Amino acid sequence: MGRTLTFIIAFICVAFLLVLGWFYFQEGSFEGAGERMDTAIENLPEEAAEVADDVSDAADEVSRELDEQARDPN
Repeated sequence: MGRTLTFIIAFICVAFLLVLGWFYFQEGSFEGAGERMDTAIENLPEEAAEVADDVSDAADEVSRELDEQARDPN
C-alpha cells in the first residue's frame, strides 16, 4: 500500500512540474505560468463535465445500436 501511494503522489508531483514547466516555456515567467495554471484548474470541472456528457451520449448511441442489432440480426 505504501509503494502505491508513494507512486501516485510522485506521479502527481511530476505531472504538476511538467505542466508548470510547459506553461513557463510558453509564457516566459512563473507568474504567467501560474495564471495559466489557475485558469486551467478553474475550467477543469466544466471541461470534465462536457467530456462526461460526450462519453455518456456515445455510450447511449452504442447501446441503442446493439439493441437494434439484437432485435434484427439481418
